[in-house]
Amino acid sequence: MNGFAGTLFSQYSYCNAVGFFAAANKAVADKKLVVPAPGTGADGFTCPTVRSFAVVDQDQSDNVPSSYLMTTAGTFAQNTAANRTALTGAKPIGNPSDNRLVDLLLDPALSCHPWTAPDLADAGALVPGLALNELQARSFPPSPVALIPLNDPMATVNGNPSLGKVDAYRAGVDQPLAASIADASPTQYCANFRAIHPTRLAADKTFLAARPSPFPDLANSLFTFMVQRENASYILLGCQELLGQPDRITAITDANGVVIDAVIK
Repeated sequence: MNGFAGTLFSQYSYCNAVGFFAAANKAVADKKLVVPAPGTGADGFTCPTVRSFAVVDQDQSDNVPSSYLMTTAGTFAQNTAANRTALTGAKPIGNPSDNRLVDLLLDPALSCHPWTAPDLADAGALVPGLALNELQARSFPPSPVALIPLNDPMATVNGNPSLGKVDAYRAGVDQPLAASIADASPTQYCANFRAIHPTRLAADKTFLAARPSPFPDLANSLFTFMVQRENASYILLGCQELLGQPDRITAITDANGVVIDAVIK
């Protein structure tokens, strides 16, 4: 499943997700599947989930935390112990967006631990997963909870809001469907994003600034990576126009345009 009304979600798609989540949620209700609580981070706050306004960007829940191996020949393989041994010079690659960002970057920085399960391709090595992220976020929802809005670029049809596409997207990540436009309000999403994201980022600066950036050409630490990511999301979601208020975060860059610090109001 990749889209609605002839338009794609783009980088996100799913296969039998609706059936999977229905079975998983029934197992939770029947107490056959126990979802662990996110826990409390070193910052004193609840550990982040993929439905937290402290984490989300312009297109939340849009990828997986998996990593892959890129060989010296430019081909790809699963990132397993056997392949790492066999493929000399292969480098791990992954997309540091919401799911991977929470599991492998923010959680370690905040002394949190993602929910993991055995990897059937890698001799049972424990790994996080999109489905685990979403089940945990559903079971322990933050307040307010971030759910895919009408201004998510991946949920629009030719640039226009589409409740049908929002719901098609939400169905694939186990989010409650929006019964009306108010249930997926872009203005409310932007208001929560503006109120929560900068405040949590300021509180976590010490922890995140001590961690490396996933893109050193854009930002010099995990903190400044989050800064440039928030700035871009505020623009792409059209939040300034919707709220009539500027972004609370001003990035500070060096001569090469790399974000090196920020002022948060």
